[in-house]
Amino acid sequence: GLVPFMDCLIAIMAKKGAGSARDIKKAIHKWNKTTKQPKTLVAFVDKQRQNVAALSALRVETKMQQHVTDEEIATMLTLMEATQRSFYEQGEGWRPIKKRQEMRMAGMWYTILYDVNDDIQGYTSYLLDKEEGQYVVYCYELHLKEGIQRAGIGAFLIELLAFVGRSVTVPNIMLTVFKDNTAGTQFFEKQGFQVDAISPSKCGVTDANYEIMSKPTIE
Repeated sequence: GLVPFMDCLIAIMAKKGAGSARDIKKAIHKWNKTTKQPKTLVAFVDKQRQNVAALSALRVETKMQQHVTDEEIATMLTLMEATQRSFYEQGEGWRPIKKRQEMRMAGMWYTILYDVNDDIQGYTSYLLDKEEGQYVVYCYELHLKEGIQRAGIGAFLIELLAFVGRSVTVPNIMLTVFKDNTAGTQFFEKQGFQVDAISPSKCGVTDANYEIMSKPTIE
């Protein structure tokens, strides 16, 4: 139940400590003020193009949610539904209105992949925020159309999240994955993610249908 989970969480967070939380907060505030295409991130993407051949056919654009059009939100929601709806239906159900609201959360960043026709081929969304008392890069979504899967694009997006974290001195990327999403779990494990200490399964909660995974931004 919830009690062992909370006891576990309190113990974990007590060990983590606040560290340089004030400095991290300032760095995040500065990063978020750009709202669109931070210059250092543009340079990072350009460098990655040398290593990931599939990026040559894609335009990569990073922006906060207020710069994302309603049409783009709808397209990304459709892509999310295609890959995740079956997992949601095994739990609380697929709730597109709730998801759309989440996609418009203040501070939500998007890195979107467009083809030559400006059609969205994939994206990741993330927040720089506190999660259970610690600053993290929280990856909300990462979805790719089938045509650009298994080409190093997913790994590129994970490395982009790590770069963002390093840029604001945030030590970890965190995300949630459904237990039944075997392919997703295997992908994240391949990228160096592990089940985090605050995940329900690590805290005595056995009936949760998801795991919380994390990875350091600095290897």
